[in-house]
Amino acid sequence: MRTYCSRILFGALLLVIGIGYLGAALQLWDFTIFVPGWWTAFLILPAISSMLHYGLKISNLFFLLFGAYLLAYANEWITFRISWMLIGAVCCIYLGCRILFGKKVTYYEYKFF
Repeated sequence: MRTYCSRILFGALLLVIGIGYLGAALQLWDFTIFVPGWWTAFLILPAISSMLHYGLKISNLFFLLFGAYLLAYANEWITFRISWMLIGAVCCIYLGCRILFGKKVTYYEYKFF
């Protein structure tokens, strides 16, 4: 029953958002949801949920910080822009430290797909 109710609520929410943006695209009305960068909640909320269920891990901390950065940048609270080269460099440093100092690493641990 709970799954059925959550499906109905989530579906209705997506329907309302879609109709709102359709009206805005057709210039029938002005439609915005909450604040600029609201979509970063799709990164921040699952990261917080993961922290509460599984504890603090580097992956959920990364998504939380990345979502918070995107929210702050969308609202112009900060002006620092992160480049893909910077993200790649940080990932290489993390993986290198994990391989050198972490537990035994297997190939299957770092599957990205």
